[in-house]
Amino acid sequence: MSPKLLIGLGLLGVAVAGTAVVLAAGRAPSVLDRLRNLPQDFTAAYREREAELRAALLPDDAAVAAARADVAAR
Repeated sequence: MSPKLLIGLGLLGVAVAGTAVVLAAGRAPSVLDRLRNLPQDFTAAYREREAELRAALLPDDAAVAAARADVAAR
């Protein structure tokens, strides 16, 4: 192959790769959008985890009522 053909194919490959990168970057959310949403995401995850822990650690209302009745009976 001639050097001119190789250079032309190389430039074509670079152009195609550059176009693909630009198209992919246009579809992906920007870093600024992600940073803007960070407080809301953190708060949502925090509240979800808090609800999970409360459900796992705190007894249900029936168990609380039974315990209070037991203490009152003593």
